[in-house]
Amino acid sequence: MNKCEADRILRFCLKVINGEAVLAPYGTVLSFLISCKQKLEENCYFTHAEILEIWIHRFERNKGFLKSKKALQPPSAVDRELASSRGGRSYE
Repeated sequence: MNKCEADRILRFCLKVINGEAVLAPYGTVLSFLISCKQKLEENCYFTHAEILEIWIHRFERNKGFLKSKKALQPPSAVDRELASSRGGRSYE
């Protein structure tokens, strides 16, 4: 693992914590985050692992995603109608 990969892992984990990347049960996400932290430590990226550990504690304290899960939900009928009336992206 090189520094670029470690950076990508950390960025992805932060997106997961913020509820932007995946929508999964609390325990599953927590297990994934801990395994990523261990992988970073195994490859001697201790600073990355420490940053991730801080964010994991925030995730644990909040008992889930830090941002609302609304960003991961499919668009509503109102969103689809607004997008089509503005000539925007079709959700169908």
